[in-house]
Amino acid sequence: MHGLSPAAGRGAAAPGTRLGRALLVGLSGALTLSCSPNLPVHFSWLGTCRNNFGLTTGWDHWLLVSVPDENSPAGVSLQVVYPAESTLLPDGAPAIVVLAGGFDNDVIPVASDERSFMGGLGLVQIYVDFPGGSRPWSTPGTGDFRGGTSRAAVATALRYAADELEDTDGCTLADRMDVPLSQTPPLLHGHSNGGNLAVATLADPELDLPPVSGLITFETPAAPQFVTLELGSREQTLELYQEHSCQWNKKDGLECTVDYSLANWAPDAIRPDGGEGTAYFDLDMNGSFYEEQDYPVWGVSPKVDDEVLIGLSVPLISALQEAGVDSTSLMDIDGATDFWAVRNASLQARDAVFLNPDLHVLIVGTQEDHALPLPDHPHISGLAQAFSSVEGSWVRINPDSCYVEALTDEVADFADNSANEPVTSGSSAFDMEPDESELEDGADLYTTAAAWELLERAYTGTWDDDLATAILP
Repeated sequence: MHGLSPAAGRGAAAPGTRLGRALLVGLSGALTLSCSPNLPVHFSWLGTCRNNFGLTTGWDHWLLVSVPDENSPAGVSLQVVYPAESTLLPDGAPAIVVLAGGFDNDVIPVASDERSFMGGLGLVQIYVDFPGGSRPWSTPGTGDFRGGTSRAAVATALRYAADELEDTDGCTLADRMDVPLSQTPPLLHGHSNGGNLAVATLADPELDLPPVSGLITFETPAAPQFVTLELGSREQTLELYQEHSCQWNKKDGLECTVDYSLANWAPDAIRPDGGEGTAYFDLDMNGSFYEEQDYPVWGVSPKVDDEVLIGLSVPLISALQEAGVDSTSLMDIDGATDFWAVRNASLQARDAVFLNPDLHVLIVGTQEDHALPLPDHPHISGLAQAFSSVEGSWVRINPDSCYVEALTDEVADFADNSANEPVTSGSSAFDMEPDESELEDGADLYTTAAAWELLERAYTGTWDDDLATAILP
């Protein structure tokens, strides 16, 4: 275990420890008391490229920029969170492009307590706003439910993170920063459903992408049955789900076997988005939908050709059609197949590795998933299996425990799986991290440790399966 955080300018209280973070929070708060948190704080003596919105947790600055390129000619709105003093790596602060979960287009600004990575550790975090938002600073364009325009926005963000592009002020990322930008290629991080978009972006052959150091996913629902919460949610488990019933293959990705004999359709059910109609499992077998007794599968509701259609997994749509359901508000099998083909990480993982042969993948998951109550965690193991199916790939489930322990004072049974261990979907032969509810630190403890490990490995070229300590002193 290490006693110091991975930051330059180490002092008596390291920023990576709880004490160090508390001191930095107090100092940054004291420095921003005189400024309105809703107004830009412009330091004209620093020049146009050094304008920022004040100090936030852990001595990090942040600002909003718009970045155009051939991937996204109208520009992509980004929130850049960057360090004021420390750098994670000896040559500078490395960048991470962060993709939010869900399907919302309006993402930024992300508050300091909602970010995916701890502050004050010398990282640059770049949060992506997706086309179709409604705010004055939203990314222009039409939302496409994490489709092609969203992938293009991610590509633009990655190029900006790699210092290849200028924003609309004529500034590169390095121009914006108070510390050097590391030459280590950026990381890509997908939180929850953001992991599906991250993999889809890396698997898109039409995009102009820079090299990336690695990919981090956090509890990504890596197949349609998981995205649509068909197999259960944190609010309601599905008794029909059976452990170890999920299988991965190259053709279909990850699919779970379910008894669809109870699948039915309620045309008059009011959906959470205000629309009508839902699939459901008729658990009380009375032929009628009662939300309290049955299990609704609301699915997703993208607009397809100016019409909102309900998207479900192909196996569930097939079961409904076999049961005689004929609803104009439901995607047909061909439509659902096309829709999920570019939104399914378990199906696109292999292409992501083929197009990015140096990709290194760290899949993060806790014992109590934030969305899916599946005890065997098939979305974690199945995604690992998909990536590992490409010969020569580097895949790990959860970061090395030495990096987690160096970031916290808490004592827990942290996961310590070896990289590149053979794993199959539904396998229990790997450790999950303790649930964040059991810790004072949040889940960003694990994603931060994952980033620290991948970036040190990339900087030094160290890809051993196991580490005894952090690579850099």
